[in-house]
Amino acid sequence: MEKIILIESNYNSHHDVLIELFKGKLEIISVFSVEYAVETFLRHKDVSVIVLAARIGNRESTDCNLLAGVLKELFKGPIIAISELPNLVKEMIDAGCTDGCSRDRLNTLLLEVLEHERIKKSTPTA
Repeated sequence: MEKIILIESNYNSHHDVLIELFKGKLEIISVFSVEYAVETFLRHKDVSVIVLAARIGNRESTDCNLLAGVLKELFKGPIIAISELPNLVKEMIDAGCTDGCSRDRLNTLLLEVLEHERIKKSTPTA
């Protein structure tokens, strides 16, 4: 089963939607602080995708930008930035995220990214 790490401020209804949508197909590992994000990744290096909120708790977006840069160095797969503010998504992409969207579009983008990764892994390299 594929895994994703979802780094957000807290458990909310969005988590419930993702869990129900991907039940039995995707394991969602939730992290609710910047401090535990890298530690969690190091324990779960076999994740397919990392989803990172532009703001986590009372942290400034610059902390999340720094986290995106650190994760980019450690993880070569897709990192999706999520925020309702397009300028924060752009900042996160500039900092190292590969994609970005609002929370309400995450389900669709996540499906697209996972499919793209599956195709990429199954395509022989020259």
